[in-house]
Amino acid sequence: IPRSRPDSRPPPPAVYLTETFRRFGLPFDHIYAYEITPTEPETMVESVPENMRAAYHWINVGVDPDANSANNPFNLILNHYNAHDIVVVKLDIDNSKIELEFVRQLLQDERFHVTANGIASNNTDGASSSSSALIDHFYFEHHLGGPHERTESIQLFTKLREKGIPAHYWV
Repeated sequence: IPRSRPDSRPPPPAVYLTETFRRFGLPFDHIYAYEITPTEPETMVESVPENMRAAYHWINVGVDPDANSANNPFNLILNHYNAHDIVVVKLDIDNSKIELEFVRQLLQDERFHVTANGIASNNTDGASSSSSALIDHFYFEHHLGGPHERTESIQLFTKLREKGIPAHYWV
């Protein structure tokens, strides 16, 4: 995976993550990338490799942690995907308050959890699958304010994993 583009800028994180999965034989059918900073479409298109453009959905608005908002990406997941789909989420908004509201939503909304029998709570046909969780990989850059917060961060990731959400640190 090229870690930088010809102009020495690193690829957007969504591109880097997607290319990593593609190298292991898991190309993505859909990539939803939200960006609050107004960006010219030409600039965004130039940053996305040709082989990803058909799958790339660039949404140039900020996300909204309100569970009822159309700009809450978890609503998109809940309304259009199920436990049989491979769903990868990378959360990095650079706003700890908003990020933690999304994490709380994952922890509180049972539709994202795996039940004791290994079936995702949102799996309506009851069939177990090799990836039971609605979210198969959750990458999260947990912004910490100091060393004392490391323990809290570990506890947060542990809670996510206990709910069946495979949570990974993103740095």
